[in-house]
Amino acid sequence: MTHSTGPDIAVPLSWGQPQNMAHAAQPSHSSGYSVNHVQYSTERECWAKLSYALPPMETITLNISAVHEVGAWKKGHWVAIGNIREGKKDVDACIDAPGLMDIAFDTILPKILTFGAGFPWRIEEFVALVPYFISQCMVPSKKGSKGPTFKTKQFALMVVVPEAQWNEYEEWVEKAELEVATHQVQVQHQVETVENVTTPTQPTHQAQVQDLVSHQPVIMPSIDQPSTSESTKWSHRHNLSTTTTSSLPPHKKPAVAPPEAVFSSPDCTDLKEALRAGGNTTNFDVAQVLGTYTEDIQFYAIPTRPLADILKNPVYHSFQLDPTQSMIGKLMVNSSSCSMLRAGGFKTAHPGWISLAPLVESGLGLIPGQNVAVKRPFHKVFPSASSFMYKIGRFSLVDEIAKLFKEANVLYWSHSLLQLTYAFIDRCIASSDDPLLE
Repeated sequence: MTHSTGPDIAVPLSWGQPQNMAHAAQPSHSSGYSVNHVQYSTERECWAKLSYALPPMETITLNISAVHEVGAWKKGHWVAIGNIREGKKDVDACIDAPGLMDIAFDTILPKILTFGAGFPWRIEEFVALVPYFISQCMVPSKKGSKGPTFKTKQFALMVVVPEAQWNEYEEWVEKAELEVATHQVQVQHQVETVENVTTPTQPTHQAQVQDLVSHQPVIMPSIDQPSTSESTKWSHRHNLSTTTTSSLPPHKKPAVAPPEAVFSSPDCTDLKEALRAGGNTTNFDVAQVLGTYTEDIQFYAIPTRPLADILKNPVYHSFQLDPTQSMIGKLMVNSSSCSMLRAGGFKTAHPGWISLAPLVESGLGLIPGQNVAVKRPFHKVFPSASSFMYKIGRFSLVDEIAKLFKEANVLYWSHSLLQLTYAFIDRCIASSDDPLLE
């Protein structure tokens, strides 16, 4: 029986040798191997140990945070530092206190140093609080066994910064913020100074010449004895003065600093009265809030037409609903009985607020949330025939819409008849010869 032979594999001589001899013993003629194969021996030992050391079966969870001490006059003894908090899970329940302290410091110290970067922290003064006992995880067994069973729990670990060191850190922060603010003010002042102060060479020289000419007496030349030198001087001075006045830049007004805000302490009596009135709920109308509701509406404006147009066109004989001329909106109604404006013979009136989209140019819906009186028909319901007191009853939706449409037609015709009446009165006044009617 023949056996097939496999490929020839060149095993590096560095396997099984110390790492310091690996590079020296690695053969240069081996193909298919890289520098990473040198670590084979170390990795083999590591995985061999892990194969015999199984992960712990009983583990706990840690919630590690950074805090600092405070004075005894405050509630508690520690205050959290920023948002420094980290969690650790699958921690061996049999770990001792030094091991927990190492985990706490290794997890939180880098975050504290990043939080207060630049401050010389004295980490040797930090304290780790380790309130953990494995007995806290042992609970009585529910299966009838005499021994307790282990139940994993979460424990809080804290890295505490001493109060004195934390006070030094706060003073250091305040000093740094003050230096930054002072530097910004100085830079702003320098910028304003550079903007307000200009130093051109020529205008300064001209200003000096103008000042010099204005302080010297002006010598007018004599008519009887003309003098060339004096005339030349006068002409020269005149030219200087004229040139200087026309070429000087306009005077720039100095920058006026805005007035500082004056702090005024409020009056103690007024403050008490305002706070007492603001916290008083006796004047608060709960029924108004509970009785207010909002409805989506479709708004139809009742048109106004002359009576002649209504009579000539049969389409205008009655008010019709035209969806193309309608607008959508919202109507908020306060339907509580306490807020009712009035109850007439067949209609009730409640306060409301209407908002249309788009807004109209005049009339209802001119502004959002316009105050309106919302009227609704009702019928009287008497408990008994001999009773004078009645309750307000509402019609069905079909009956209420029919009554609403009838009232809209009444308003439509009444407005036209009222226009006819006013037109008749104006005509009578215009055609009358009585001076009292003019």
